[in-house]
Amino acid sequence: MSNKARIREEARLLNPIDNAMFNVMGQSGQFLQEILRTFLEDQNLIITKHHVQHTLTNLQGRSVIVDAICTLGDGRQTLVEIQKADDDDHQRRVRYESSVLTANITNPGSRFRNISDICVVYVSRFDLFRGGYALYHIDRIVRELGIKVENGFNEVYVNGASKDGSAAAELMKVFTEDGAYSSRFPITSGIKRRLKITEEGRTQMGDIMSDLFEELYRDQLNAEVEATVQKRTQELVEKRMSQVREELGAKIRDEIRDEVRSEVRDEVLKEEKRINELTIVLISAGRIADLEAAARDKEYQKRLMEDLLPKPDPH
Repeated sequence: MSNKARIREEARLLNPIDNAMFNVMGQSGQFLQEILRTFLEDQNLIITKHHVQHTLTNLQGRSVIVDAICTLGDGRQTLVEIQKADDDDHQRRVRYESSVLTANITNPGSRFRNISDICVVYVSRFDLFRGGYALYHIDRIVRELGIKVENGFNEVYVNGASKDGSAAAELMKVFTEDGAYSSRFPITSGIKRRLKITEEGRTQMGDIMSDLFEELYRDQLNAEVEATVQKRTQELVEKRMSQVREELGAKIRDEIRDEVRSEVRDEVLKEEKRINELTIVLISAGRIADLEAAARDKEYQKRLMEDLLPKPDPH
């Protein structure tokens, strides 16, 4: 089997819960409108604008790619995130993405009352809260009063593992199970069927998967190159630093040795000068015995210098 055929076969196994298929399906505003009507429990919901694989950037330049952003008829900005792997702090992810979206759509100087309402719909294959419900709604509660308060931000978590019989659970079955379709969700089921069954759809998904694999390969290759560059750079830096330390150490040792040699030479010359001075004094005084004793005993010589010679100049 050729690589292209193998990729097409892999693409046939995808479902809307998979990012590759969701990105294709999300190009249809009708698809996004159908699923949001279910997840947000509003059959009159209208989408006026939408983007898939949208990049948001924070003030520090860090980017995050979200699966879809929709502008609703009432002005709300709705972020849709699809998550298969349970390997992160999902609530903090929601908090981060919503804050970056808020910053991206808010004009500088806007009054807080004019900041757009935002809703995050977090769709996961797993049951994040382990309660068995298809939908979980997060409310802000004043603890002391036990009352709900609003700040324009809503979180809805969709559980793809739920079997509670709700419309959301039925839709998530279409999202997650290979052969699942539903007349209750004709747009979602229709696009899924086209992409999985028809030759045109399978070719489209195969091409997309090929592009994704190529991009992934390039990213992995670039990452390997960068890792190798960093490793070799560090090795060369450490080698060069070792050489520099050795060279600098040798130079410093030579400089210190010269300084010490000069200091010792000066000290020896000063000592010789004082011995000569003491010799002259003792000979002049006829103290030959003391001169002989000083030649044999350094301590005696030192005492004679302290007694008979001026104190040496400290400089």
